[in-house]
Amino acid sequence: MGIESPLAACLRALIKVGNCVCEGSRDPKEVQRFLLRILDSQDLLENRGASPPVAVVDPPASDWKEEWSRFYGEIFGRKVDLTEVDEVPDPGGFGWVMFVANGLTLRGVIKKCQERFPISSFYGDDADVSVPTHVRDTCKAYSRRFRNRVEADEENKSVSPHEVVKREDVCTLLERLLLELWYHWRTGGGHLDLLKVTVCAGSKDYSDRFPRVSWRTSRLKIYFSYHAGRGNEDLRVRSVR
Repeated sequence: MGIESPLAACLRALIKVGNCVCEGSRDPKEVQRFLLRILDSQDLLENRGASPPVAVVDPPASDWKEEWSRFYGEIFGRKVDLTEVDEVPDPGGFGWVMFVANGLTLRGVIKKCQERFPISSFYGDDADVSVPTHVRDTCKAYSRRFRNRVEADEENKSVSPHEVVKREDVCTLLERLLLELWYHWRTGGGHLDLLKVTVCAGSKDYSDRFPRVSWRTSRLKIYFSYHAGRGNEDLRVRSVR
């Protein structure tokens, strides 16, 4: 049997993806977003040996406090006063601002996620007990900045979570789930980490492992990282400012 040409391999893969969409094992909107990202990359053919292009999405809000106040009102049915919470300035490249309301819990955020899309969680309904350690708590409201990207940070693709675990400029599990919920609300159904995985180095579970979050098989998956001791192309930390 001869070696399959790249064109034939691409066509075969596209046929398989189409069959998966028809069978319902792949979400049509996810497939559409992924294909559009490929089409939008002007230099894809010129950089075939490079990493996939980084998707930067959504312009900044004109008033982040107003946006997050609306988010909490519509999603949590809660009036949140953010007037006294300082907005973290952008050091460059961190286009999303998150305001974390005081008193938020993993259980509460997961419940709101479940109301909007399917979730598969290793930690069940006891995430606050199963994941007890975080670099930040919600005793009072605070803000953080994230890179405005669908996928976890390209800059951290070779960074081991153990290298950054004592730092505070990394994402917690609650922040990653809140980011998913906000992004889904803001985009009318979008999801994060369609190709890569966010390792939440700002949190640790009961077995001293880092939780990880991604969107797979039409559901949000919350699990723990097996190989967090070394850098990984697909398991990446999200930096915060």
